[in-house]
Amino acid sequence: MTGAPQGLQDILPLSPLQQGLYFLSSYDDSALDVYNVQLGLDLTGPLDTDRLRRAVEALLTRHPNLKAAFRTRRNGDPVTVVPHTVDIPWQDADLSGLDAAERDRRVGRLTEADRHTRFDLTRPPLVRFTAIRLAPERHRLLFTHHHLLLDGWSTARVVQELFALYAADGSPTALPEVRPYRDYLAWAAAQDTGADERAWRGALAGLDGPTVVAPGLDGQPQAVPPARDVELSPDSARALVAAARSLDVTVPVVVQTLWSLVLADMTGRQDVVSGTTVSGRPAELTGAASMVGLFINTLPVRVRIRHDETLAELVRRTADEQAALLAHHHVALARIQKLTDSGGPLFDTLCVFENYLVDTGPDDQEGSETKEFAGLRVEAVTGRDATHYPLTLVAAPGPDGGPVLRLSYRTDAMSEHDVVRVATRLRRAVEEFTADPHRPLPRTDLLTPEERDRVLNAFNADTVDVEPATLPVLFERQAAAHPGRPAVDDAGRVLTYTELNTRANLLAHALIAAGTGPEDVVGVALRRGADVYVAQLAVGKAGGVFAPLDPDQPAERLTGLIAGSGATVVLTHSGTDHTVWSGDATVIATDRLPEGLPDHNPTDADRRAPLRPHNGAYLIHTSGSTGRPKGVLVEHRPLVDLIAWAHARFAARPGDRVTQFASPSFDVTFAELANSFFSGATLVIVPEEERAGAPLADFLNRAAITLAVIPPTVVASLPLDASLPEGMTLIVGTEALPPEVVRAWADRHRLFNAYGPTEAVVNSATWEVPAEWTGGPVPIGPPDVNKRAYVLDSALRPVAPGVLGELYIGGPGLARGYLGRPRITADRFVADPFGEPGTRMYRTGDLARWNERGELEYAGRTDHQLKIRGFRVEPGEVEARLTAHPAVAQAVVTGHTDHRGVRRLVAHAVPASVSYTHL
Repeated sequence: MTGAPQGLQDILPLSPLQQGLYFLSSYDDSALDVYNVQLGLDLTGPLDTDRLRRAVEALLTRHPNLKAAFRTRRNGDPVTVVPHTVDIPWQDADLSGLDAAERDRRVGRLTEADRHTRFDLTRPPLVRFTAIRLAPERHRLLFTHHHLLLDGWSTARVVQELFALYAADGSPTALPEVRPYRDYLAWAAAQDTGADERAWRGALAGLDGPTVVAPGLDGQPQAVPPARDVELSPDSARALVAAARSLDVTVPVVVQTLWSLVLADMTGRQDVVSGTTVSGRPAELTGAASMVGLFINTLPVRVRIRHDETLAELVRRTADEQAALLAHHHVALARIQKLTDSGGPLFDTLCVFENYLVDTGPDDQEGSETKEFAGLRVEAVTGRDATHYPLTLVAAPGPDGGPVLRLSYRTDAMSEHDVVRVATRLRRAVEEFTADPHRPLPRTDLLTPEERDRVLNAFNADTVDVEPATLPVLFERQAAAHPGRPAVDDAGRVLTYTELNTRANLLAHALIAAGTGPEDVVGVALRRGADVYVAQLAVGKAGGVFAPLDPDQPAERLTGLIAGSGATVVLTHSGTDHTVWSGDATVIATDRLPEGLPDHNPTDADRRAPLRPHNGAYLIHTSGSTGRPKGVLVEHRPLVDLIAWAHARFAARPGDRVTQFASPSFDVTFAELANSFFSGATLVIVPEEERAGAPLADFLNRAAITLAVIPPTVVASLPLDASLPEGMTLIVGTEALPPEVVRAWADRHRLFNAYGPTEAVVNSATWEVPAEWTGGPVPIGPPDVNKRAYVLDSALRPVAPGVLGELYIGGPGLARGYLGRPRITADRFVADPFGEPGTRMYRTGDLARWNERGELEYAGRTDHQLKIRGFRVEPGEVEARLTAHPAVAQAVVTGHTDHRGVRRLVAHAVPASVSYTHL
């Protein structure tokens, strides 16, 4: 299209919102166009349909853009074409002779047929009318138009003018002169695009992502979405208006801010973006208020929640930030989104205000009266519209001067239960604001008392009484109860409970003689095998703290771990060359103990000091972000809860055979021990050469394993056609459990997904896969025995089920902290605001949410930490090692998952010889 074809009155550009609607309506011309807007007007009195048609013709003459159609130029740009004249689609239906039931059925059929009939956007006009005669003086008029032509304000004005023209028999002389819609389009085209872009870039600077309540939902609209009222009491509604006035802000700003608080509560974000619909009628354009067309625009509203502010301060700041954008409301949403490099929509919720709610108005507003036009009265108007947003808040003026709030939603995105919960949140937000707008934001609580009790108490109800004891005492009880049963099976080398206990006693007395006592750290540099567990028990019996060391690691790292832990004694094998890294520590070869050592169970009379449950039991090193590993010190008391968890969840007993798969430097080994040594079962060492794939499957069968503790990556390597021991229980953990692993094994074996950070003592939550599992999120389970789990927002407030937050673990089963690192200990082990005075909780750094069954669902990290084959890795530690090399100038370490689901570390390095300002 290169010029104005013959018969056209005008060619116009599209407004910002028209551009988006035109694309959506043209995308699939075979489906229902949900941007058909239908009004049903109930009329009483004598209706002259010829007169009404003349009024329609006069209306379209008065507003030529109502005759428009939409076409695409050869260059691909859409334009509005306005012909001089059009034939107005009109249908008459006389149902007055039918009985009431049949009449109502026919009205419904006519209404639905009209609603579902698409407009051809290229053929004008995009309006039509159906006049239905119900009785001699009862009628229904269907006025249907495409949303491309009119917004809500314009539609109301069109209806008013239509009946004014009906009263005047088509004469416009009694109506005020109207300014044409093309003047607005010319005004919009003349605006300073540079200033617009600067304003929106500044408003959205630093935004770290979209605010989405229904991720993965397609953008296709839903016709006639259901709605639910937010039930505000008249007192609350009036109080909201009064509070807005006291702060010198408008009601819409307050509602938008409170809506943002609800979205923050729903999404776990503190930098929230939602959409709003603005009138789009610039004050500087004279006559804009009386113009007819599509002026409205959908724009992002960003609300940054700062916990150092009060509610009132947040509302005022939001008002100021939005006022700064008033001159830039004409910018298309697609253009704004491109300025942010978001790669997609910034939001999927909308907050809409009726135009006459922009001003709070006087305290008392008169209700509208039914008006008569040449004997015809409009008794009621009903509308049908659509939305492609999962959730929309609509605010309208109420009868008492305050706002009426209503939520509409897509049923493929949210259930009625979800929307009820959102409505409750919004009502709570209004109540909190009106009760005290000057309260600090962290003291604003949107949970109901029932919800709060549910997430804090009902979901943390798995508690049992345990006897505080030390590991030596607990093991010695098992050794006395099962003296001849096999305790360890190391490639056919079997130690009974009595043999294991005796060997551990000999080594314990050697340690005591070397000066080891309670709180003394003992480094254990032994490779996987039975000797590790002899040493582990011996250190505990002597009262010391077991600190595993991998003798195959670089000498520099071993030296640093020994020095950092303060270990003065190191246990190793006589064949290990320790001279490079052992330093000044006393080295004891576990296979060459001196003769004459006692073999009885050490008691406090033998030890250098009494051993109590609050003494340290072991020290496990985790990766550190500064390049320095952190030593997590665990006492004996939390291990009693770990053993209670193992007994309650897996019920291992004498005769069971439990895999020993984990590295001794990994705390999962204590989960293996809890299910074996402290249950009378046998710990079976998995050979190095049979730790994955078909060889592992063969080993599990050959060793008659009844309980296997294996990482998900290793489970995924097992052949799908492998036949594992019948009745074997499979515990997977240390990293995310893929759904495909669940599908492959859940119907063949009892399967558990286990989760727990080292600082919360091995395990904190466990999910038993139900036999009827059919897919969906893979939970990490409810909290373990005597563990408390909290999902909290950034102000340490509990969040509702389904809401993302940071996972904290509380209860007595926590580590003491990081050895010699008081600052980081204080940062991660914080006071428990929900527990008894003096209790603590551990900040995991993991994102999680509760589901409705009280199970936790893992959702990633709050930091850059990675999980590789069960090991927590701080990229900063690896980067520090890389950049320590003189040939490396800069390095970045990331995690990469290949097509098989195997995750590994990938380093990107810049050579020192190449100069870059930034990577």
